[in-house]
Amino acid sequence: MDNVYPELFIPGDGVASGGIRNKWCGSCVDSLNKEYQQVFVWPCPGQGNAQYWILSKAGEIRHNTFCLDYTGQGIFLYPCHGVGGNQLCRHNPNTGIIKQNWDEMCLAISESRMRLNVKRRTSINPRHLWKFERFNTYKMLLQAQD
Repeated sequence: MDNVYPELFIPGDGVASGGIRNKWCGSCVDSLNKEYQQVFVWPCPGQGNAQYWILSKAGEIRHNTFCLDYTGQGIFLYPCHGVGGNQLCRHNPNTGIIKQNWDEMCLAISESRMRLNVKRRTSINPRHLWKFERFNTYKMLLQAQD
């Protein structure tokens, strides 16, 4: 498949999957399953698949055909485009940091515990720490070699 359609996303190839839980408040990243809608935080587990995410080998946090995208105004669901930019991220399962492609910025939860935003990481702040429900260290190591 890599030779025929290399940009095809295969869900089973994801590095991590399931809910993304914030370690500070225990809530999860959630969505309305709609294009261009802001992503928010809701108690885990939510209804349906609105809290199911896949961290792709390419560094995207995917929800079906949509990806988390930082627009400068917040975190939204945009169609995955596969070219990185505002959809590129790296998750360190040891620290819990989800660092996006924004200098020293990382995914954070607001103090109200409802909104996702991006904050400059100056120290380990519990609002910046996340845990995927399932994480495959072997696939992460393979990703690092690509």
